[in-house]
Amino acid sequence: MNRNFIRSALFGVLLLLGTTMTNAQEFSNLGEILDKGGQRLDATELKAFLSGATISGKSMRPPTEFEMNYASDGVANGRIFGIRVDQAPGMTGTWKVDDKGQICVDLMTMTFGAVKGCSSYYKLGNVYYQAASDDRGAVVRLRNKKQ
Repeated sequence: MNRNFIRSALFGVLLLLGTTMTNAQEFSNLGEILDKGGQRLDATELKAFLSGATISGKSMRPPTEFEMNYASDGVANGRIFGIRVDQAPGMTGTWKVDDKGQICVDLMTMTFGAVKGCSSYYKLGNVYYQAASDDRGAVVRLRNKKQ
């Protein structure tokens, strides 16, 4: 194969990757999502999005990642990745959507102990993000959903 063909093929692959990556772009803060037209999910939308789904992404405590199952009855269980297996990286507990439209979790992990708190979800196009607060400077994390 000649170099021009290889360069053209590589350019095409990079262009395709760049196109697909813009659909699920990581943002550094909530303000960037809002400025691009992102919207906060209300309580009804958030319940429908999470109930019965498996959500994954980077945790708020990098460098770990997680996968969490949100059962429709309020039970949550999942796994943490990026830590030693002997630290029993599972987690279990409960979840609910409060009157403010935030997901609130009460989880127990062997690695981090109790994890409690509430956060909001935002949607930009068909991509979902989670933020620990509604402050424009809040860190956001990309969330992937499996049914």
